[in-house]
Amino acid sequence: MRFAGKVAFVTGGASGLGAAAATRFAAEGARVVVADIDADGARRVAAALPDGLAVTVDTADAASVRAAVRRAVDHYGRIDVVFNKAGIAGARWITGHTLPVDGGYCAQ
Repeated sequence: MRFAGKVAFVTGGASGLGAAAATRFAAEGARVVVADIDADGARRVAAALPDGLAVTVDTADAASVRAAVRRAVDHYGRIDVVFNKAGIAGARWITGHTLPVDGGYCAQ
């Protein structure tokens, strides 16, 4: 159990890769903070863990992040590991940039 006695803080923990990471940290002995903007999803994942804590967080809002971290530290006393999986990605074309290629540059 590689994370026995450790506290893992997992953002994006309500679903997908974040939920899988939370579950894996717990399987490795960690107490897990499941942090997500989806409060119901975070509670659902945390409830399925041996020692999980759900916290609501909007990672785009610094005050929300501070509050979530404060709640985790108040509950467990510390955070040892942070797994950041929160965020939204979109497909966009990248144009007009100079990219490094093999030590040189390639104009796109």
